[in-house]
Amino acid sequence: MKIILAFDVFGTLLDTSSFPEEARRKQLEYTWLFTIMGKFLPFREITSMAVRSYLNEHEGSEPQLMEIWRNLKAHGDVSSLAEISSLAEVFALSNGSVEEVREHLERNGILKYFKGIYSAEQVGEYKPLPRSISSSWRMRVIRPFWSQRTPSI
Repeated sequence: MKIILAFDVFGTLLDTSSFPEEARRKQLEYTWLFTIMGKFLPFREITSMAVRSYLNEHEGSEPQLMEIWRNLKAHGDVSSLAEISSLAEVFALSNGSVEEVREHLERNGILKYFKGIYSAEQVGEYKPLPRSISSSWRMRVIRPFWSQRTPSI
């Protein structure tokens, strides 16, 4: 039996703790709000909106915070992907665009462990709505099992 695993990118593979927690929370809130409204914006736009909202009450600059977001580091245990990818097909699953996720994974030296990237942009709907997840799995004809890091928010 072929084993297929998918990992969420932001927060699970990549450590978002260098990005302001309030901006991260706003980023997620925007995805939920747009989902409720039946609208979709690219995740980079959502991130930029969250940063601008954060800066209404805090010091800093949008370019500086966007640079922090673009340079998120992988969690230490992500090094186990080398072994995991030798035992299973590994995929990335994210609200971020395929391009954005690819850049993050490549920058952290882990892109080579992934067979593909499934993005909310492919269906125009953010996680955790079923369509954003199930459409990815229909392509692989498997049932999803979820495990993620406990969010700090």
